[in-house]
Amino acid sequence: LYPSDTLEGLSERRAAYRRARVPLAWFIDVDQQMVSVYRDGARPAFLDGDAELSGEPHMPGLRIPVHRLFE
Repeated sequence: LYPSDTLEGLSERRAAYRRARVPLAWFIDVDQQMVSVYRDGARPAFLDGDAELSGEPHMPGLRIPVHRLFE
């Protein structure tokens, strides 16, 4: 995310990704140290701390503890 991002702008970006049929999107919020995960056909997930960010099934084997993104 960028400091200038707005909720409306993020919603528009997510909608654009859905229209483009992007199956997995991560929005990384450095200030909140949180990752919002958007997957086709699923409710958004909000991960922080020791939660594990996974690229499955689109990026097999990719697993990253969220806290590592902010070290």
